[in-house]
Amino acid sequence: MSARARTIVRFASAILLAAAFSALPATRLPAQNLGPFRQFLGLEGSYERLQLDNGDGKTVGLNGYGTRLWVNLAPFSGPGTHAVDKLSLALFYFRTPSGNVAIATRHYGAEVNIYPLLVPIAKAIDPFLSLGLGAFRIDNRSSGAGQPAGGVTTVDIPAGSATNFAISPGMGIRVPIPNRFQLRLDARDVLGLNMRTANGVSRTSQSWQLTGSIGLTF
Repeated sequence: MSARARTIVRFASAILLAAAFSALPATRLPAQNLGPFRQFLGLEGSYERLQLDNGDGKTVGLNGYGTRLWVNLAPFSGPGTHAVDKLSLALFYFRTPSGNVAIATRHYGAEVNIYPLLVPIAKAIDPFLSLGLGAFRIDNRSSGAGQPAGGVTTVDIPAGSATNFAISPGMGIRVPIPNRFQLRLDARDVLGLNMRTANGVSRTSQSWQLTGSIGLTF
């Protein structure tokens, strides 16, 4: 099994274990349906640092921005069920514009978060696991595949634009801030499926994405 396949298996196993843990019975107080500091909706802006897999075994560091809209699924759980209490669903959009590097990316889709803890640690640290599904688009504006991208590095990505299905497992922490704000720090492995090299070879790309986000909850 390759290192990349082992990475996918480890993330999937961790998420399945967290889901099983979430299904264990838990005591819910009527006034804590959403859990401490977890509100029904959250809207956040993010800074993104993407280590783009450029196809030749190296990465290109790109800076960008994004936004996410969160929905806490706890209010939708029925009597006697608590697994949904620890889940949230989000729509996301991230972009790294081309600057001194002639490559731009867009990553958009939906993701689910699993909170192993019903109550944040010291009501301040809320760890989570995440799994995203969506599309990953690369715009290579260099003069041609295999050419220097802004003088930074060579790339084995075809010139032009291509959009592929992407799976993005990850993990992070959420820090509630008084007056309905929150800070989120998370890391994801963006796995682009059926990506093509300059020679047309199909492969799975692996680009690490780090984000820092400030959000407002409702």
